[in-house]
Amino acid sequence: IAFVPGVELTTQHEGVEVHLLGYGFDPKNAELLERLRGLRGARPSDTLTVHDTLRNSASGSQISTIEAISLVHRAGGKAFLAHPLHSAPDFESLEALVITLKGEGLDGIEALYAGFSAEDQIRLLDLAARCGLLVSAGTDLHAVRPGEATPAGIEMPTELWKAFRDAVCLPNPQHIQRQKPVRRPARP
Repeated sequence: IAFVPGVELTTQHEGVEVHLLGYGFDPKNAELLERLRGLRGARPSDTLTVHDTLRNSASGSQISTIEAISLVHRAGGKAFLAHPLHSAPDFESLEALVITLKGEGLDGIEALYAGFSAEDQIRLLDLAARCGLLVSAGTDLHAVRPGEATPAGIEMPTELWKAFRDAVCLPNPQHIQRQKPVRRPARP
């Protein structure tokens, strides 16, 4: 079992709320941690989940989507557009947004999303392929509440999973701490 560091940030792009996922970053990155602390500063005291905390606080903090992409990259991670059909009023506008954000360093889109129809997922997979972007999958499940039915996950084709895994899980030179070789005393 492997764990991938991840975060969802609510960002702003040209006055529109855009959710960005960061994966595979260094969870000890000082700049990222400081920024997340700042984003959490405005959270309401009754927030129950990390997701709610980030969503509620990031909305008030006004971090731009482009700034968030750069922040995730500086922390050694990859940036994905979360539940992309929620980011634009129609598919043509979404395609324009994805192309713009790709130019700013966007690494992938959450094309496989439990809330989207099979047809929409196919269109998003095609968009990712045409733009040379990675694909992630998600259910948007952030907390299990008593009495609620919760999906166990979402299926992802092996080829797409391997590309995602290789991009976000393989050791990133930015967050591998280099150890100096230990010098042994010379033998007499």
